[in-house]
Amino acid sequence: MVQATPLESPWYLMYVKCPMINVPKFHTQFHQRFRIPYAQFIQFVSDAKENDWFPRRSKWNTTSPLELLILGGFRYIGQGWTFDDLEGSTMISSKVHWNYFHQFIDVGSKILYPLCVTTPLMQDDMSSHMHCMSIILLDFQAALAPQMLLMWLLKSVATD
Repeated sequence: MVQATPLESPWYLMYVKCPMINVPKFHTQFHQRFRIPYAQFIQFVSDAKENDWFPRRSKWNTTSPLELLILGGFRYIGQGWTFDDLEGSTMISSKVHWNYFHQFIDVGSKILYPLCVTTPLMQDDMSSHMHCMSIILLDFQAALAPQMLLMWLLKSVATD
């Protein structure tokens, strides 16, 4: 039996070699799976190659397509997959994913954070941020309400 290569992996075929970019469901599923729109993923890969964000990649495995390593990083963060799970979808060893992920986080914290995260400085910006945070907090509270009610009921039954 011949071992499959990353270029034969399901993710390479679906997201790199033959993406169905004209199918709306493709974009919906991609966003659900990786927590990033497909167009932003393509831009991220382009920026990473152009700016050499991952220079140590060749040290780990020159046959690993950068696209698959980046998808692995997004899936690890967005869905809580293990490196072993990533190996099954990319045919890249979990050790290579693990090594790459450290640099993925480094790029996020040192390059992307300063570019993409801003602190509101004006009152209008702060109001907009506070409105977004209040919506998030309400959603969070609504999600916790059933659990809080259950805990209160259990506590009241236990004290009777």
